[in-house]
Amino acid sequence: MMTMTQKPQMNPTRIEIQTADVELIRLLAEHLVLLTRSQICELYPTRSVRRTNFRLRQLFKAGYLSRRYPSGMLMPKIPLYYPGPKAAEALNRQRDDHQVLASRKRALLLRDGAIPHTLLVNSVHIKFLTASMQYKDFELLSWISQHDPLWNTLNQYGFPLRPDGYGEFRKEPVTIRFFLELDRSAQRGRALHEKLDGYAQYARSGRFQQHFSALGFRVLFVPPNARRARQLLRAMSKFESDLFWVAPADTFLQKPLFHPYWHTPSSDTLSALDLPF
Repeated sequence: MMTMTQKPQMNPTRIEIQTADVELIRLLAEHLVLLTRSQICELYPTRSVRRTNFRLRQLFKAGYLSRRYPSGMLMPKIPLYYPGPKAAEALNRQRDDHQVLASRKRALLLRDGAIPHTLLVNSVHIKFLTASMQYKDFELLSWISQHDPLWNTLNQYGFPLRPDGYGEFRKEPVTIRFFLELDRSAQRGRALHEKLDGYAQYARSGRFQQHFSALGFRVLFVPPNARRARQLLRAMSKFESDLFWVAPADTFLQKPLFHPYWHTPSSDTLSALDLPF
């Protein structure tokens, strides 16, 4: 089903671009693809909802942002924002900047059925992006989004999977590296075993150290509910005890980032994400 897309006016409004505007456009172009207004409010919590709405209208009319509306019958008809035709200008890039154009195309072609998963991945990313507001000793060092072409290169050099993201953060005094899997309960039996085994073999192979110049990583699984979390933990019990971590989506999104709510297959004790390796 086609998705309704609104285009900015032919005579765009002229506005003075602000630092927060540039950062929002950059995040959309490089990582997030599509965002709801609520997610944008999470990124900039010091702005009121009214002020955010006003600014988004200005950026849309000026051509720095575009928006589309899902047309699926079960999806709310809320605007989803993505880089506009003048996004490259806001980022001081050429108009034909490949990254900006690719992000615009991805946002336009994304199927309605894939939008909820994309927005959930974005919510997880946003939680890490904004964690420094709550934890002064926290720094998000890097993030590789699910759409980054780097995954194609890594697939050629011994990484057998396509995660929903990869992140590195430092929370004094530890640095943690992780792959992100937003589990949708679709993979069971052999398919799930192959994914888990792929991560386990990658951990044992030493290729992670070659690819990321680091010794160890975790795989964070965020399933939709506690029932699915228990199913995952049973499947993970056959593998390395400290490799896979599981937290239901509602728990992860509602509780502070570094509270102890992560399950591991080998322990009944809940762990915090900044637990050293």
